[in-house]
Amino acid sequence: MRIRDGPAWCQRIRPHVGATITELASPHAKTNRTGLEELKATVETRLTRIQEDNAARLEQMRTTVDEKLQGTLEKRLGESFRRWIRECDPSMNPA
Repeated sequence: MRIRDGPAWCQRIRPHVGATITELASPHAKTNRTGLEELKATVETRLTRIQEDNAARLEQMRTTVDEKLQGTLEKRLGESFRRWIRECDPSMNPA
């Protein structure tokens, strides 16, 4: 092949090269697509599991906070009530 035949030769082989590249890449594209779909499904499954775990932990925290608040409220109301009783009824005060 001579240099001046270069452009014509390139024009002649271009369709063949393109077809060959497409032929070679096609199985890899399918494999990549399948791999990406599997990866997406795995990520979605794990994300769902994490979200469910977080929701359960959040509910557990809410329950704990509610219990502690209820206990604190009862304690403070009890103390306030006893203080009020002592102030209203002097006989309740220890001498």
